[in-house]
Amino acid sequence: SEIRNALESISLQCLPVPMPIMFRNVGFIQHIRHQSRSRYPCRSPAPQLVHLIKDLQQRANQTKTDDFGSIYHPPTYEHENKDLLKSIRSCLTGMNHDDHAAYTKDTGMSLCFLGTGAGTPTRQRSTTATLLRLGGSSMLFDAGEGVQRQLLFARAKPSHIERIFITHLHGDHVFGLPGFLLGLQVHIMARQKDANTVKSKRKQKEMENHVIKIYGPPGLYNYIASNIILSCTKFHSLSIEVYELIGSRARRVHGNKNRGVKNPFEDTYPEYNYGLIRRKFISPEDGVWTIENIEQKTRNGILNDKTRHLPRQLRIKAAELDHLPGVVTFGFVVEEEEPPRNVDPDKAKALGVLPNGRKFDLLKHGFSVQTEDGKRTVQAEEVLKPRNKRARKITITGDNRGWTTQMLRLAENSDVLVHESTLVKEDYKRGHSTANMAGKVSGDAHAALLVLNHISSKSDRSDILGNSNQLKLIKDAKESSNGKSEVIVAFDFMELLVPRDGFRGGSLDDESRLHSKKEVEGDLNETRTAVMGWFETK
Repeated sequence: SEIRNALESISLQCLPVPMPIMFRNVGFIQHIRHQSRSRYPCRSPAPQLVHLIKDLQQRANQTKTDDFGSIYHPPTYEHENKDLLKSIRSCLTGMNHDDHAAYTKDTGMSLCFLGTGAGTPTRQRSTTATLLRLGGSSMLFDAGEGVQRQLLFARAKPSHIERIFITHLHGDHVFGLPGFLLGLQVHIMARQKDANTVKSKRKQKEMENHVIKIYGPPGLYNYIASNIILSCTKFHSLSIEVYELIGSRARRVHGNKNRGVKNPFEDTYPEYNYGLIRRKFISPEDGVWTIENIEQKTRNGILNDKTRHLPRQLRIKAAELDHLPGVVTFGFVVEEEEPPRNVDPDKAKALGVLPNGRKFDLLKHGFSVQTEDGKRTVQAEEVLKPRNKRARKITITGDNRGWTTQMLRLAENSDVLVHESTLVKEDYKRGHSTANMAGKVSGDAHAALLVLNHISSKSDRSDILGNSNQLKLIKDAKESSNGKSEVIVAFDFMELLVPRDGFRGGSLDDESRLHSKKEVEGDLNETRTAVMGWFETK
């Protein structure tokens, strides 16, 4: 008890595990004893623990949070929009969140930034990886080196990741992918062992046949397959479907077919044919790649139960970005299905429609129904309640120095736009963006919230006067967006909760909150020359 009281009295900022979890885990006490024996070889365990307690207390008092970065203690985030800060929290496992309003929320959608660095990892930032959580499933965007370790710290289960999206094949976006897939297989094997204890046959089937889908540029299949084969490993419990988005304008030219030299991005290598990794292709339509679309509900489908109980669907599309010559780069847009409105039972009853599952479902989805006596047709708008939720839209882009018209169209009116901000000064040849460039694109797309990501070490420093460069990034981006977008800078393990009504604000039934099509078309025409110039020169 004395040891326990002593440990509880210490502010252990260097350990990402709260005290209640520590003492529920017997393994932690064994770990303490093992560490204490290796440091202080004594016979009695009590003196060992006393020495270890003093050691940890000194470390807790002397260590600054900056020395450990956001892995152990997220930085204090300052922003003038206090309401926005309520949607920001840490996704670290075991953090004490009782004093933060964000930790009492569950909005069904959040973005967890596992890595926010540019190029190489630093003490404060890991390489790029972003997790989009949607209820019980997750999507991973990019997988820089160390993504497995980052997931261990975060409150996220690897087995919940069903789709992976790779923006481009630069190393800081893909070097963690092969290791992550092999680590995911270990989690799947553990789930399969527990499948026999699950009563639901549907869940048993899901556990036994786990398929993960990966989307990205040409060459992604060859990259994964070659890594797995050359590292003498194999997949036996995990099936992988690799969808390559072909037909891009920035085509990587390698090899010479006339001389028998293959293009590693496009050609097939029989040596890499791997049974559990399947290669598929998606072609564009008018410069847009449709990855997943929303199945429209029909009257007959609702009446016959075919589409009545479908899970909430998503619309996922991709468009090309301008990064560097020959480097195929994409931005991805994930948009929810418009949620149905609820029926006011009192209004329905007054008009002659009694509570009925089929009729109410038809009304929710905008179909008219007959009254019980069949004398009148009731329109959906007569009985529907005001909308209390709206479809949310998330745009996540890769490294770029400019957008195509198609990307701008897809991203318009996004609730959240995740955009890189690598450069401090604009340099077109480097293929990256500044905060000013990101803010302009966000304003043109009318994004409600711009999250600056892919931050270089220069942006984490302070100037001579001690002013934070991150505050300057926010100011520059907001000014260049003409005030149309709120701006924040991401840090490792920052989790952004997306409210159920999104960040766009305004009345949910007031369509004037959205910019008119003519206004958006005007912005597209203004920026068309700038973002399309690199294509015209090729």
